[in-house]
Amino acid sequence: MSGRRDAVAAFWDEVVRNALAGGEPHRDVPSLKRWFSGYRGAGRGTVSVDASPEPYIGPLATRLGTPRLIALGLNPGPADLRFQGRSGVFAREHERVGGFSAWAVTEPYVRDPWRAAHGRNRYHENLRAFAQSWLDDPTVRSRDVLVFELYPWHCDAATSAMAPDPDLIEEFVWQPIAETGLPEVIAVGSDWQRVAERLGLPQTKLDVQFTDRTRRARAFELPSGQRLVVTWHQASNSPPNALDARALSNALRGSSTVLPSSRLPRNAAAPVPPTAPPTPRNAARPARRHPCDPFWAQLTARLNRERPTWKLGTPNRNDYPLFSPMPGARIKCNFSRDGLRVELLLQSNDRAKNLARLAVLTNHLPELQAAFGPATRLRPEPLAGKTQARLAAYHRGAIDEQNEWHTYLDWFIDTVTQLSQALAAASAIPATWPR
Repeated sequence: MSGRRDAVAAFWDEVVRNALAGGEPHRDVPSLKRWFSGYRGAGRGTVSVDASPEPYIGPLATRLGTPRLIALGLNPGPADLRFQGRSGVFAREHERVGGFSAWAVTEPYVRDPWRAAHGRNRYHENLRAFAQSWLDDPTVRSRDVLVFELYPWHCDAATSAMAPDPDLIEEFVWQPIAETGLPEVIAVGSDWQRVAERLGLPQTKLDVQFTDRTRRARAFELPSGQRLVVTWHQASNSPPNALDARALSNALRGSSTVLPSSRLPRNAAAPVPPTAPPTPRNAARPARRHPCDPFWAQLTARLNRERPTWKLGTPNRNDYPLFSPMPGARIKCNFSRDGLRVELLLQSNDRAKNLARLAVLTNHLPELQAAFGPATRLRPEPLAGKTQARLAAYHRGAIDEQNEWHTYLDWFIDTVTQLSQALAAASAIPATWPR
């Protein structure tokens, strides 16, 4: 693993140079082709291939210094082709300073000309402030923070899970991080815990109380012995404030116990199995567990961590009711005969009212589909012979395919999020919704 920092920096120097010269390294380089296909956003989530990738910002190449803090982000965010395009401002800066790696330590997003065009970049300013609090050193600069991205390409919004193959993260992120010797790595954004789980990283016990009630954190152990701390909150992908940074740092200094499962919920202690009393000979047999029960348990754990404001119902066999976005309707996840399904179930006892509500949704279907994204079709279903009706989205899958459960969890969470956002974006629906 010797020299991975410099090797990875040189790799990205060539990739960015190729992209800015009109090449398509995301199609031509095998590892990048796989990485690029690890996200399938649509609509506002469509990747901007006309902007050069930005896999990191900060001192990766050893000749450019040693990072004082390492942070992990989701992706570089929206593109402005005046800056990140092939003939943009940043392309000229790359050429002037000697390539992408040298440009990455010039604090491009907290200085002019970017600042003059876009105002303050709160993401990088917040990371700098977090580093100052974390290190208790007000002199820390943005160029001292090395930020790796989970997905190196630009898009306006993340409309599906960013899930690159774990071996790519191992090669291009974990290995260069191991050479820095820093004890902790801070990952901002809940998607990073999915990466940690897919890699099988053991979770370490973490007991921390934040001033922000929607803030969450989990800690994992990297193969190098360093700790990965994933933190996120409801409002945005921003790092903890000064008080919460101090609380997190104190919690980590006192945390070293490795828990047996990387999927324990935040703040959970390792369970101690109780001693079971002997079972009487005439005792009733325990209720038979439904095949979907362990899957719903994993989904509940994910939702508690990633969507703490969602109201969850009680799973029942192959059906999991969630929240009600409008009167007489409820979003549900279920395993159907046609595969995975997310549905907006219209559940009034009056069938005529359910059909009238379905007609409203059908009338606004183009608007809903545009906001939902083209990857999955929304299907109005009147359900002949039943009182209920629904608007549904489907995905191939079955509960017995346990090796695919991690992708099913992603699909359910992403699809419910997209459906609720689409319903909120169709502003005309509430005024015409039958009461």
